[in-house]
Amino acid sequence: MGKTIKIILAVFIIAGLFYYLINSFMVPSYNESVNLRRTLDNKKSELIYLKNAKLREPLLADTEKNVSIRLERLTSLISPVIKEESLILDIQSAVQRGGLELSSITIGESRDPKVSKGASVSLGLNGSYNSLISFLEEIEKFPHIMTIDNLSVSGQGDLLNISMQTTIFYGETR
Repeated sequence: MGKTIKIILAVFIIAGLFYYLINSFMVPSYNESVNLRRTLDNKKSELIYLKNAKLREPLLADTEKNVSIRLERLTSLISPVIKEESLILDIQSAVQRGGLELSSITIGESRDPKVSKGASVSLGLNGSYNSLISFLEEIEKFPHIMTIDNLSVSGQGDLLNISMQTTIFYGETR
């Protein structure tokens, strides 16, 4: 073989050896360093986020406290309305089951200072004597404890006008 061929062959062998070394050792090392750099950048970003979250934590706690206070206020404002609506529906249902007609209803706070969860209810009813008796039986089954403070009846036969003052204890059920 000629000297030129030996040199060309040596160059190819050296180039192949460099190619093998680069692909076997340097490319995987480079890829691993790129992956490690990405991981490091992600961890730095995570650390910055956590530092910022720790700074915002007192603000979030204050916000949560304020929202909780506002929710309690709204609940305390709407709770009596819901109870009043529920009482009206319960009374109306008992009146209908008793066979009477409800002409008026007034709900107020209990006049008794010892009663914290009670409502004073004035009812205007129309109907017969038998319907009045049926309604009084319905009151016995009423879901809340109910006392009749005053009852007045006027009229005759099937045309009775009934006025009733009651106290309903909506905090206590049967």
